[in-house]
Amino acid sequence: TVGGASFFNVAYIPGAIAEFAKKYPNINIEIIDGKVSELTTAAHNGVLDLFITPFDDETDRFSYEELLSEKIYLAVPSEWEINRELKNSTAGGKITKEQFRELCRYTFITLKKEQHIGQIMEKLFRKYGCRPERIITAEQTMTTFALTLSGVGISLITESSINHSGRMKLPELYTVDPSICSREIYIAYPKNKYMSRATKEFIRILKRVNKNS
Repeated sequence: TVGGASFFNVAYIPGAIAEFAKKYPNINIEIIDGKVSELTTAAHNGVLDLFITPFDDETDRFSYEELLSEKIYLAVPSEWEINRELKNSTAGGKITKEQFRELCRYTFITLKKEQHIGQIMEKLFRKYGCRPERIITAEQTMTTFALTLSGVGISLITESSINHSGRMKLPELYTVDPSICSREIYIAYPKNKYMSRATKEFIRILKRVNKNS
């Protein structure tokens, strides 16, 4: 039984499930969507064997293995006129403090503050000392992606969102502070709990598939 946020289950798990199911057809697999708080409770209560998470802050209860590391980009609707100015003035597509503050005049789309991408966006607002007058809040990364593609506002987009979007069209992508705009994704499982051979094998496949993707 594997858990993760809806996007994580779409982005990181399918390739591993396909290989595992083909290799071990007699082992049942269950995938559960949920928020990190729900997943940690379910795993602690024995409902989940493992879950995918961007947080590794409960080391007293869980063991964490890094699944992958990815960059996070600032995405601006491609039709916005400000892109012409940004492209002419950014060094290698990197947004400066002054440019970020200028962008704060526009609408931003973010996730809730308890979600990892929402926390990263809040860190950017604090670092650059500005806050947009209008913020639209969503619950899923792909929703913010779709809204940016539709010209609604600026959002943060992860490498995995881009790789799994299945879209030819992309917004304009810029890098911001790499110390903030990057993240690790972990495989987490309860400490001091017996781990079956099947679970160990799934983790091995999950790590290899995502390393090669």
